[in-house]
Amino acid sequence: MIDTLHLFFFTKAPRPGKVKTRLAVDIGHEAAARLHASFVRTLHQTLERFAGTCTQAARVNLILARADATHHPLLDDVILGSQFGLPDGSQGHWVEHVQQGEHLGIRLQHALDALKLGEGHKDAVIIIGSDSPTLECEKLEQATALLQSHDVVIGPSFDGGYYLIGLSSDLNQSFFQDISWSTSRVLHQTLQKCKEHALSVALLDFWYDVDTKDDLELLQTHLLDYIVASTGSQHYSDVVEALAEFDRM
Repeated sequence: MIDTLHLFFFTKAPRPGKVKTRLAVDIGHEAAARLHASFVRTLHQTLERFAGTCTQAARVNLILARADATHHPLLDDVILGSQFGLPDGSQGHWVEHVQQGEHLGIRLQHALDALKLGEGHKDAVIIIGSDSPTLECEKLEQATALLQSHDVVIGPSFDGGYYLIGLSSDLNQSFFQDISWSTSRVLHQTLQKCKEHALSVALLDFWYDVDTKDDLELLQTHLLDYIVASTGSQHYSDVVEALAEFDRM
């Protein structure tokens, strides 16, 4: 079993003009910010549920990796101000990490460097963003289990990137370099990096991010036609409410 799973939640404060800019071209900056906020709230709840039920790690350390340190009620009061139950009956607290670096690769490496893994404990890291609001606890549990026997676990997304990356040990500083971030080549190049560094890798099922108008249409169909009919629909009430202002495309 993993001693401690460090789970990074990479996100931004939902400020109009600063989030979901590609989607904002079609729905406007205010609506895009409200949608982003609903994603963040939903994933915050998902991560806390997972921390309380994880069976593959003795402890889950939830880390809010925010894009900047400027105060925002959702990040500072709701997320960092909350507590969550752990399997041993104790209460967990979110830890804050401020992203640093000019591109995602540097920011990912900086987050890993802050942990200093591989010093006598069987720890692991999972990093997710806030573009996949329908990410379920089951995928996080599966990733954690796979990290017990693999160096890297990747959750590939349909756009050629990934919605999750998990690491079981420190990686060479060059692992996140020379990746064409925000392109359809991210997954392929990351798998090439794993091969170059002789790292064992496991892939989760494909899932989707929500970055464009077409992605939003998929989310609407998935939530309103499928998930709402299931027993877990209450977990997505924030996103469903945010989607209510858009006409079915």
